[in-house]
Amino acid sequence: MNVEDAGPTNVSVPKVSVIMPMLNARAFLEGSISSMLCQSLADFELIVVDNGSTDGSKEYAQSIRDPRIRVISEPQRGTAHATNAGIAFSRADLLAVMDADDVSAPDRLRVQFAYMQTHPECVLLGTRFSFLVGTTIVPVAPPLMYHAEIRKALLGGNAAFSNGSTMFRAAAAKRVGGHRLNGPGHDFDFFLRMSEVGVVHNLHETLYYYRLHGGASTAAPNPLMREQIMFSIACAAARATGLPERTFAEFRREWSIRSLREKLTDRAADVSSALYRGGVIQRANRKVVFAALAVIGSAVLNPRKVVYRFRRQWASLDNQLNLKSGEV
Repeated sequence: MNVEDAGPTNVSVPKVSVIMPMLNARAFLEGSISSMLCQSLADFELIVVDNGSTDGSKEYAQSIRDPRIRVISEPQRGTAHATNAGIAFSRADLLAVMDADDVSAPDRLRVQFAYMQTHPECVLLGTRFSFLVGTTIVPVAPPLMYHAEIRKALLGGNAAFSNGSTMFRAAAAKRVGGHRLNGPGHDFDFFLRMSEVGVVHNLHETLYYYRLHGGASTAAPNPLMREQIMFSIACAAARATGLPERTFAEFRREWSIRSLREKLTDRAADVSSALYRGGVIQRANRKVVFAALAVIGSAVLNPRKVVYRFRRQWASLDNQLNLKSGEV
C-alpha cells in the first residue's frame, strides 16, 4: 500500500471513516465524492483507495483540496483487497463504504451514525437504495430490515444489502477477517460473517443511489458471483456445525461436477439477473417495450426470483396503503 499521497494524520479521530475503492471511475467520480463532501455529518474522513486506475481517477481525487480526503494506492488486486486496505488505514470506530460511481443522500452518514450510536448491538447497517440511471432515479422495493429475516435471506442466497450503503463497526470487521473472498461475492461473504458476530439491520429510508450503467459489474452475467455466494453459504453452514471450512479450491472442484441440469439452471438464473438489471436501465431510458421484454425474459429464466422481487414490491405498496389508511 502506497501512503505517500495520503492526507494529514495529525488531526482528531473522525466519527466515521468512509472507504471508497476505486478503479477507473473518472466518469462518475466527481458526483460520488461531491455527495460525500456535502454530508450533513461533516466529521468524517474519506479514504479513496485507488486500485490501479489508468483514466485519471487517482489524479482527480488527489486534486481536491479538502483535508478530509486521503488517497492511498493499491495494486490492482480487486475490490476486496482495496476495501481491506481502507479498513486497515481508517481511524474511526465506525466505517462506511461508498462505491466510486454511486451517490449518497446528504443525510446518509448522519442517520446511520445516529442509529449505530443508539444500537450498540448492531455491527452492520445498510439502507434502502434506488437505482440511478443517468439522472433518472428508479425506486426499488424496501430491503429486509431485521436481523432474522436478513439472515434467512442470506442463507438462501438472496442479496440483503447494497454494499455501498453499509456502515459497520471496525472491531467487528477485523474480528471476522475483513473481506476474505477476492471476487464479486466478497461482500456477500462479509455480510454473512458479520451477521454471526452481532445484529445486522437495514434502514427503511432511501439514503443511497446505486448507479446502473453499461460498464457496471452487475451489467452482465457473472457465474463467479453465484459460485462465491454458494461457497459463502457452505462456509456458514460449516461454522454453524463446528466443522472446518473448505477452501475455495476444494469447493470449486465439487461445484464443477454438478449435473448438467443444475449448471443450466444456475446459468439461467445468472442471465435472468442481468436481464432484470438491463430492464431497469431500459425503463429509465423510457424504452418501455425493451424493458418489458427484458423483464419477461428474466421471469421465464428464473420465475422464483422474479416472483420474490414482485412480492416484496407489492408488500411495500400494501404497507404504504395501510399507512395512508391509518392516517385518515
